[in-house]
Amino acid sequence: MGALAGVIYLRLLARSIGQLGRESNSVSKIQLLVPVVLVLAVSKLPQLELLPVLLGFLLYKPAIIFQVFFDSRA
Repeated sequence: MGALAGVIYLRLLARSIGQLGRESNSVSKIQLLVPVVLVLAVSKLPQLELLPVLLGFLLYKPAIIFQVFFDSRA
């Protein structure tokens, strides 16, 4: 669930960054709803635990860093 939320967050962030300068002057705040909804879902669903879900959500950051690092070396 956390990884899925991370992918959704990344897609929303990429879309709002892509629109910077052309259609808007600031990054959209809609992507901030993803972590809030994620924490609310964890608090409502007893079968989910907060730490594994948040770690899954945050795994997109090291993946992006590794991707940029390996692309720059090629």
